Amino acid sequence: MKPKSLRFVVLFFVLFNCSLLIVNCPLIIASVPPQMTYQGKVTNTDGVGLTDTLEITFSLWTAATDADSLWGET
Repeated sequence: MKPKSLRFVVLFFVLFNCSLLIVNCPLIIASVPPQMTYQGKVTNTDGVGLTDTLEITFSLWTAATDADSLWGET
């Protein structure tokens, strides 16, 4: 391959990859939500929905068992 051809190929490769990054960057940023929403139903042991006012604590842990709490909110 001639030096000019090689330069053209390298330049094309660099510009092509930069254009892919510029085009996909907003999609990558938009895919990470700033908040997480969750909707559920609180029931008793018989599966009947509760109508009481309850205090619920939401927390994140490092593992399922024997773990450290990373974050919690009541």
